[in-house]
Amino acid sequence: MNILLHIGINKTGSSSIQFACQNNKDVLARAGILYPNIGMEYSAHHGLAFDIQEKGTHGSNPSDKRGGLSDNWLEELELEARDYDWVVLSSEAFHSQGNPKKVAEKLSGHNVKVLIYVREHFSYLRSWYQQVVQSNNITCSLREFSGLVDAAQFSVIDQWAEAFGADQIISRIFDKKFLSD
Repeated sequence: MNILLHIGINKTGSSSIQFACQNNKDVLARAGILYPNIGMEYSAHHGLAFDIQEKGTHGSNPSDKRGGLSDNWLEELELEARDYDWVVLSSEAFHSQGNPKKVAEKLSGHNVKVLIYVREHFSYLRSWYQQVVQSNNITCSLREFSGLVDAAQFSVIDQWAEAFGADQIISRIFDKKFLSD
């Protein structure tokens, strides 16, 4: 199975990519691309990411981060994907939950390309800070915030390249000036 694994990083348009894939599943399917429902939370595959990273609990509890996945979800995905050229899986939780080697281990035996978007550092940090201020009522300055978070995007690429191989990494710059309407 060929898998394009989109891992975020946060504040690089991931939600827009996920909504576009979700809303255009039939167009993607006609092109030989599956955007599966397995592990879907909203428009992203957060359940798969949490399962691979062994976060959350098993079962169909609504608060279950795994989205009620069965223990053999990968086999179910392989069966669903048999008539497609590619499977696209997308979740920021693949990178934010921490361990690319676990992801590589779970998906071993498949051709996995890892897609990661990065953003100019100050723009990335400022956007993240604005989101946190709006959602969490944080009361620190941008300078103080920069000391509280790990905003090192390129170390993320290095970790994924170590787990999957540098030739399996597709990195792109996220910049709104390159987006079309």
